Amino acid sequence: MAQVNVRVLPAGAGLAWLRGALRLFGRQALPLLVLILLGPLIFLSLLLVPWVGQALCQLLFPGILLGMLTVCRAVELGALPGISCYGAGLRTPTLRLRLLQIGVVSALASVLIGQLWNLAPDAPAPATPTQAVAPAASAPAAGDTVPGASQPQPAPATRPDGEEDSVLAHPTPAQLLVAAVSFVLAVPLQVVVLLATALVGWHDMSTPKALFFGLFAGWRNRAAIVVNLFALLGLGFLTLMAVVAVGMLVGLAEGSIQIVLMPVMLLLMAIAVASSYRMVRDILDEPPGA
Repeated sequence: MAQVNVRVLPAGAGLAWLRGALRLFGRQALPLLVLILLGPLIFLSLLLVPWVGQALCQLLFPGILLGMLTVCRAVELGALPGISCYGAGLRTPTLRLRLLQIGVVSALASVLIGQLWNLAPDAPAPATPTQAVAPAASAPAAGDTVPGASQPQPAPATRPDGEEDSVLAHPTPAQLLVAAVSFVLAVPLQVVVLLATALVGWHDMSTPKALFFGLFAGWRNRAAIVVNLFALLGLGFLTLMAVVAVGMLVGLAEGSIQIVLMPVMLLLMAIAVASSYRMVRDILDEPPGA
């Protein structure tokens, strides 16, 4: 097992990771973009598998993640990345088993976080407009029913645009709280999986030890990770708003603007992966020549 030191970085390192990701794109932008986006394409292909597609995505996530990180590592080392980077997690049976174990832990934790939604009470069903304005005189008296005639059913609640109302359109405070808690728990989980994947893939560390060091390293660098998260969210928001504004100024239709936004969102996703790679390389400091 190669020696690895966990570095504790200041909060400003979160911005440095984003700048480092942009510098990686400055070296080999097109190969880096295409090969990083191959990872989400593999996920979409796995989702098409009947019955077990979602489970396969959860279990194979660390292996695909290691492939995307290896693409970034190849660019940083000055090599031309290729599809073979996604075979990094298939080198040995031991590595394949460890990545699968991380996938099992990640899947179980994701299921537990998803179960939090069941703790939130459902929002009460809103009163329908027909119930609110129906005159009392039009209601039939008890027993005044016509044999064989179907009884009127209350109409579903509709919004002015004609679409049916739903609970998601009017979340309760409890549901908003559960959603916030789920997000707060999901982000550290992804950080632990990211660091543990790099530890087993590049440092030959056992799965329990990698998960422990991933949790330890992520907690010690929580300030920088939060700054990096908000920097990525801010970059994404400003970029998307700028594209929409330019599209409106030049007179593009709404459908055309949405088409333009798709490649921009893919580029932002690739930048986020490259930023995650820089985070891993800075936190897990390797000695020279490792």
